[in-house]
Amino acid sequence: MKRRIVGILAALAIAIGLAAVPATSASAEAEVQRDPGVYCSSKLWAATGYGPVKLCTQFAYYGFQQIQRPVMKSGLTGEISPHGDWRHTADDKFDQIEFKNGVFNAHGVYESGFGPGMYGTFHQHLGGGCYQVRWGNYSTVTKEFHPDSGWFKTTTC
Repeated sequence: MKRRIVGILAALAIAIGLAAVPATSASAEAEVQRDPGVYCSSKLWAATGYGPVKLCTQFAYYGFQQIQRPVMKSGLTGEISPHGDWRHTADDKFDQIEFKNGVFNAHGVYESGFGPGMYGTFHQHLGGGCYQVRWGNYSTVTKEFHPDSGWFKTTTC
């Protein structure tokens, strides 16, 4: 029993020590102020077989480090479901990036082994009030968008 208590206390001390380790990258030292919660960078809903959905970013804190992950929000239920893993936040800003064939919107810059990136929604205007959207990563290093979904027409079409 005594060994078990000592083992639990040692594991707890290690866990507290890991959570208190400061971030090492310069970008992680930027002041982040976004409150924990879900932030959607697009007003447009994608029309899917599951009903209208939109991609959002969920922010939280792990110790003193802000983290984020992409989530899908249902227009029918308001529920959110994870669409990716938690990543450390380098910057929690909203950004809109113009391309020749559309606009990319995202909340938050995440840290990765490939450099800072953003996960968000790419919008393409089809005419009138109709748009199509797809989701993916934008590299802040290469300035390129890398889609990981097909196109979805929006509920405005």
